[in-house]
Amino acid sequence: MPHFGLIDEENMTEEEVLLMRARLHLRSGRRRLNEGKFPDGVVTLYDAVYSAMQWAALTAEWWRKCRDGDSNELLCDETRLHDLLVQNHILPESLAFQDLLRLKDLAVRDDLPVLDRRDLLNRVEAIMTALGVLPFDENALPPEAPGTY
Repeated sequence: MPHFGLIDEENMTEEEVLLMRARLHLRSGRRRLNEGKFPDGVVTLYDAVYSAMQWAALTAEWWRKCRDGDSNELLCDETRLHDLLVQNHILPESLAFQDLLRLKDLAVRDDLPVLDRRDLLNRVEAIMTALGVLPFDENALPPEAPGTY
């Protein structure tokens, strides 16, 4: 994965790790799609969005109010987490995440249909902007490791 060896998790908070992971995976997912590596690109972009959703929840004031025995379970359930972000007006209600989840499942099964790369990137970037992950300076990220190509 694009973050291996690039994140010093020992010296970062959980929130910092999730934000860095989201940004690294967004960068790598864009590159992979541009190189025609559609299944890898879709899975990487999905992970970027999921990490961003987890980061957004952990850093939100309303999350502290819903922290109970179920909060860690919520972080591990992308559909429930997405719904919670929509309910708390962090994400607009749209089908973009559900479409990405469906594409990720198809990519994992190596059954991905022909994609409109630009449309997919626009949808992912809209989610990342709504979550507060975009914009960011890609030059501030550590350089990609050759093993992540």
